[in-house]
Amino acid sequence: MPASEKYSFLFLSVFVLVFLSSCFGGSDDSHYDVTDFFRNKGNIYEEVVHNDDGSITYYGQKWGGLSAQFVSKDGPADWSGYASIVFEFAQPTKVSTQVEVNGKLISWTKEGATRLEADFGGKDVSAIRNISLRPWDSTTIVINRIYLTDAQPVKHSTSLWEGKCVMGNWTGGFTVSAEKFEQANEGDELEIIYDSDVSNPAITYWQLKTVYDQQDVPLQGNIQELNDWGCILVSHELHNYRITLTKRDVDELRKYGLYVNGYYTIVTQCNLLQ
Repeated sequence: MPASEKYSFLFLSVFVLVFLSSCFGGSDDSHYDVTDFFRNKGNIYEEVVHNDDGSITYYGQKWGGLSAQFVSKDGPADWSGYASIVFEFAQPTKVSTQVEVNGKLISWTKEGATRLEADFGGKDVSAIRNISLRPWDSTTIVINRIYLTDAQPVKHSTSLWEGKCVMGNWTGGFTVSAEKFEQANEGDELEIIYDSDVSNPAITYWQLKTVYDQQDVPLQGNIQELNDWGCILVSHELHNYRITLTKRDVDELRKYGLYVNGYYTIVTQCNLLQ
């Protein structure tokens, strides 16, 4: 091959690699951008506008939804190689907003958020059919981008507590001693394995509360998911909830330990993932 043709081939190869990189998340990271998939709306009174700059303006209604389908001729998408889906907002949200995967709640954030990350940890994401962003009230949300983050190496799990804590109407709870957190570090995850008590049909929501023992101060790592009483809304269709520990969480847990109680949840295990 003549030298001129070799240089042309090399230039073309580099161009193609750069182009593909930009299409699948940009050269600054390895995120897989899925913004363009989100074109569906939850009801006829909503509107979804894809702007020229790549952002989305979503005119949402209470319990409507901005959604995307991920089913091809080969079936649902397998996202086992990803850690989470992230929604980046152009300005703070004005209402609480949640993310559903295949119709199941996996994460939510209260008003004032500029980012919502739904963690896939401990959840089966091998057959993704649809993803929805659902507001709790009528609102307008401008989304800069939506992307998947790469899965991290499997973390080592240490059991902190095992049993069967039936919480009822905030009538049950359990503690994890401060000594159990001596090896904990910022960025580790606290994992709670639970079931929802569905024996009473009048119960339509389920909650957990995680505080530093005897302090009644909620953990900081999931502050955007806490209501005004410091409680976490959990999905009755899932059985796993995780909190990424902050430096303050680690310091306070090493000092006081952990107390967990809730509303009609049944906790069977609490683990530290490192």
